[in-house]
Amino acid sequence: MCRCRKNATTCNESLISDLRDDQFSASSVYSANYNASSAKFNEGGWAASDNNAYQYLQIDLEGLWEITSINFYSRDGFTWTAYNTFLSDEILGETFNRQGEVTRIQLNPSIKTRFIAFNPVAYRWRPSMRVDLYGCKRNDVATENISTIVETNIESDTVWIPSQSPVIIDRHISIRPLVTLTIQAGVSVIFTSSDGGIDVYGTLRVNGIEAVETIFTSSYPVTSKIGQWNGIAHQPGETGIQLSGGTTSDAISKDVISVSTFTILQTRSINNKYGLRLHGSNQRPYIYIDQSEFSFNSKFGLVIENWDGASTTDTVLQLYNSKLNNNYYSGLVSSESLALSLVIENSYFSRNGQNGLNLLRSFYEPKIMYEISNSYFEENGYNGVELKYSCWRCYLTLNDSLRHNHFTKNRRFQIVFSLTKYDGKPALMNFLLTNNTITKHSYNERYAVSFDANRLSGMFEIVNNIFYDLHGGFGIQCGAGSSVQVNMMNNIFENIYGNKMSVLLISNTRLNFVENKISNCSVNNMIDLVDGLSHQLNNNSFINNKVNFCMVRVGEKYNKIKSINADYNYWGTNDISLAKASICDVFLDSSKARVLTDHVFIDPSMTSAQHIPTVDDFQITFDTDLNAYVIGGVIKSSSSMPLVKSDVVIVNRTVIIDYSADVHLFDITFNFTVKRGIIVLDLKFVNIDMKDGDIGLYVQNGASKIDVINVTVGQMEGFITAIDFHGNLDLNFNHSVISTYNNAVNIEINKTDTLYINFDTSELYSTTGKLLCLSEAASTENLTDIHFNAKNSVFATTSENLFNIDTCSSHIHSEIISSSFSVENGGKIIFSCKASSVDLAGLMNKFDKSDKAIETHGQLKEIVIENNYFVGNGECIKLSIADFVFDTLTISQNVFSNNTADGIVKLYQPRSGNSTINMAQNVFENNKDIVLSFTSPYIDIYQNFFENKDAAYNLKVESNTNSYTGQVVNASQNYWGTNDVNAIEKKIYDKNYDNSLFDVTFRPYLGSKNYSDIQNEEAAFISSSGDIGGIVSANLP
Repeated sequence: MCRCRKNATTCNESLISDLRDDQFSASSVYSANYNASSAKFNEGGWAASDNNAYQYLQIDLEGLWEITSINFYSRDGFTWTAYNTFLSDEILGETFNRQGEVTRIQLNPSIKTRFIAFNPVAYRWRPSMRVDLYGCKRNDVATENISTIVETNIESDTVWIPSQSPVIIDRHISIRPLVTLTIQAGVSVIFTSSDGGIDVYGTLRVNGIEAVETIFTSSYPVTSKIGQWNGIAHQPGETGIQLSGGTTSDAISKDVISVSTFTILQTRSINNKYGLRLHGSNQRPYIYIDQSEFSFNSKFGLVIENWDGASTTDTVLQLYNSKLNNNYYSGLVSSESLALSLVIENSYFSRNGQNGLNLLRSFYEPKIMYEISNSYFEENGYNGVELKYSCWRCYLTLNDSLRHNHFTKNRRFQIVFSLTKYDGKPALMNFLLTNNTITKHSYNERYAVSFDANRLSGMFEIVNNIFYDLHGGFGIQCGAGSSVQVNMMNNIFENIYGNKMSVLLISNTRLNFVENKISNCSVNNMIDLVDGLSHQLNNNSFINNKVNFCMVRVGEKYNKIKSINADYNYWGTNDISLAKASICDVFLDSSKARVLTDHVFIDPSMTSAQHIPTVDDFQITFDTDLNAYVIGGVIKSSSSMPLVKSDVVIVNRTVIIDYSADVHLFDITFNFTVKRGIIVLDLKFVNIDMKDGDIGLYVQNGASKIDVINVTVGQMEGFITAIDFHGNLDLNFNHSVISTYNNAVNIEINKTDTLYINFDTSELYSTTGKLLCLSEAASTENLTDIHFNAKNSVFATTSENLFNIDTCSSHIHSEIISSSFSVENGGKIIFSCKASSVDLAGLMNKFDKSDKAIETHGQLKEIVIENNYFVGNGECIKLSIADFVFDTLTISQNVFSNNTADGIVKLYQPRSGNSTINMAQNVFENNKDIVLSFTSPYIDIYQNFFENKDAAYNLKVESNTNSYTGQVVNASQNYWGTNDVNAIEKKIYDKNYDNSLFDVTFRPYLGSKNYSDIQNEEAAFISSSGDIGGIVSANLP
């Protein structure tokens, strides 16, 4: 078979008209009128019955001819070769487009062949064509129909030589154990059945020489059609598969190929389901592949997997100078639980449907090493390289490096790494990314290079790379508890863009960002430090960049001791104030950490640095346009804050009041720029107005006393916050009006012994949040004494709990007197308290419009709730009392009106001890459902007024796992809204309804709202309404 240059004018005879009909054949025929021989140019044309791109028309010239043709040609009728002109090198052959009613194609080079086939790849109605061939008869003798048919397994050492070619196999055969099949260069192995294939239990050795191929293929003329044979599979055995070609000594001089190595050299596997599936065996764990190609396969190019469970060894793959392109899914994939060490060099992974390289690994005790260098990952449908690990109770160790590679136009990620660890032990990973070029990535909301791990420790070295023209740069997000050091040095970031992206995103890692160049980028934030303080950004150059928000965005909360170091950078301007304004740290968001920029370069050459230690010092200027003072910065001493009275002050940058400054503020109206506030230790606020901000005061650790006197706060997100607070604090509100959108006071205690919160003659309002949110960062053995007091104050919100106290490690002491509480839109709970122990005194207050007014959980010691009004609520009082003896629990002289719940007062009492709850002289009127419910008999109910005509029950005994056999609750001397004893008894749910419950006695009872009007009439056996039941004490009439 050959392709040769020849003058077409001397070899241009028409061949088709002289051919017999039986010299034409086709994959399928639409009808007798469109059969294969109808393809002659002067007839009606051949048409296929099947509509797909794998139909063909075949012509047998019965001799050796030199012709002009299209797409495919063959000399023996079995082995088909794709045709290309000198201008094409397509693996599937060149495609020729129609150029009119008659298309004449002059072939260069011409073809010397006996068999020729045509494959219509585009059509309207169905695959069809007419054809004429032009050429001349050659003097060469056409190839005889010589072939070798193999129908049995290879039972002894066998050699197939070129004179036997083609070798025809129409079934599945095996190479038996201890047997070697050697196939010499120039042999074509043709499978004529989809079941045809070879199982290798012994050894398959293919020894080629340079430029002479050994071919494994099907007899189907359209070589792009897959599934026409069943492949070669390595089964458990002694040696395995050795495929080699005419490789030069230079190609393998740097690696010694041992006898325990699978060797695959100069091998091409295209148009299969899998290009090659393999796994190292116990005898041969090493796989060496060089100068080979695995492309255009319908699934994967190269698969490393233990697909039949035959091997327990770890595989070591070395891949050099190879191509894994245009596969439907991925170029190289491995998804085994066994470890894989991988070395890739000078190889191509391009235009695969999903990933260039895709490693999905699940481990128990692995150590993994990947080295990828001088390779190309281009235009893959998903990712260039995807490394995905999961690990159960294992000590995972990863050592990965990517050096001198080129990544471009991969659709989702250029490089993506993910790790899921299913226990508390972090995986150890050392990763090197150096001298790579990563370009042309535009997938929305994805970083070009992304690392995501829930538990990780180790070292990342990101050095001397070029990141260019990318939608999102580099993202590293590790989970809590990770310990990763990321060193990024001498990288170039240019033209990184994305309205929601950053050049660099860092989470739960320590960043050392040194001597990098960032230019011409347009992003949301340049560097996004999601958390952490142990970052250093030094000697970097930021030139001609645009950000929507921040050059450096800080996510870590404020720490009075630690800061982020960002000295000695060029920020794209010689105006340090302008540069500082683009760093989103504590001065732009009072809740965030501080970034130190005392030293800055003022020119792009970075040869001249300025030391500006006062860049963050407190400054006050008068803005004539705003007619107001503008302030911000650190107040280091009392003298640095001038006396400003009766003036409007705009907090444009956060004010930090340092330890050494004793600052009192009087007669000032503060307007806050968004997210700016005042960070305080001790402070006295008198006659202050605050508005238009997020949080007004941020309380530092170590603060002791904050007085808020005659202060008005409005249009603020919140007023006071102290998160992870260490120290003792006395917080006092007096004659102040606080109105916020969210939580007015938010305190999270950590190491705190004593906390006082006092409201006196003040008003607190919130649109959507809590007025007081008190919590603890973590439970501790040392209990905190919390004193919460309110007097003559008004508290209101529209949708959340008014007061939410959730501190398991605390003693709560609370006195609430003469105050009003309401939830305007029928919200949740007015006073919710969970603590180790609770002392609560609620006197002369009004609670209305809540789902629950007072709810406590814990060891209640002294609870006194007296002279309060509960109007229009759901549950008014809900006490969940721990199982121990409490001192006092009195609910008396309260008014409960127009409330609706399955327990207006709901008491979950202890199941041991005999401490008694006293319910006395309360008024229950116009309530619905259940008025008073309780779980144990340790309660006295007397001199209360129950006038609840729409209630199902005035008293209800709740079912309880504890047995109170023989116990009786004393509920005598109460007025029940009627003198009808049967009606009274009907609204008391006790043993009379459920024999498992204890009894409630209500006689003697009050006949009216007069404590002296005591009556003791028994219920009639037949009531006035005709109900029957009760005690029979005499003969019935």
